[in-house]
Amino acid sequence: MTVHYVSREEIRDRVRQDVSRVGMTLEDFIAQGQADALTDGNLRDLWLIYGDLIAEE
Repeated sequence: MTVHYVSREEIRDRVRQDVSRVGMTLEDFIAQGQADALTDGNLRDLWLIYGDLIAEE
């Protein structure tokens, strides 16, 4: 069995791609996530799953 670790930067890149599809930057996504202002269900799910990882720098 092989284990592949995903880096924080890889996660940020994947989330950046998803949010760019709705015309949002990663920075806007993080700001809206921290303000609890995301209204799209998919974006809220991304924030709940990855928010702590991508907001840290």
